[in-house]
Amino acid sequence: MKKIILLCCIASLLISCNKNKKPDYRYRLIGYIYNSHDSTPFANTEFKVFRVSNNLSGKKVEEEFFTTDDIGHFDLITSIAGVLTWPAYFDGAVYTGPPFFVSQKETSTTDESNRIYNINYDTLYTTPFH
Repeated sequence: MKKIILLCCIASLLISCNKNKKPDYRYRLIGYIYNSHDSTPFANTEFKVFRVSNNLSGKKVEEEFFTTDDIGHFDLITSIAGVLTWPAYFDGAVYTGPPFFVSQKETSTTDESNRIYNINYDTLYTTPFH
């Protein structure tokens, strides 16, 4: 009987600890993406947020796709803290595109109540890639 009571106490303690766990932070990425050759916006163009991490079980690749609007603006909320790249970019043995974009000005703030990191890239420049 003592083992059952002890087991119930441990289970209730674990359940109460999990209820207090706060959700992970998310990232809100805001900015414009322009052509570095002629400063025109990449309108209605698909890009991605990309991150590679290494752990004990091997390499973990995370990516999330997004599309700019008709003036090259993007505003997305994601769980990935990575680099902004072209969709075809692959981090591996084959180089298939620009690995990251150049930012002239980047600011960041934290919204603690909503657990969001706000990253404002202002304007990013990249070369055309298909």
